[in-house]
Amino acid sequence: MRRLQLFSKVVNEVVGDAMADLLVVELLLKWYDFSIEDWERNLYLDAPSVQLKIPVSSWITHPSVMMELSHCSVYLP
Repeated sequence: MRRLQLFSKVVNEVVGDAMADLLVVELLLKWYDFSIEDWERNLYLDAPSVQLKIPVSSWITHPSVMMELSHCSVYLP
């Protein structure tokens, strides 16, 4: 149980830190005495991903809306 708690501190499911995810995979492979080939052959399943472009209406570029959004923790170009 303690190891599971420690893993949860390494992996951040919100940010998607690939390096932390890779570290956890490496640790688990060593723990179970698996090689990368064993993992790929027996456990790994490649899932397709899709990226979509979603149009945003022009109201979002209005100066008053931009000012409101600037206070959010969202990246705005």
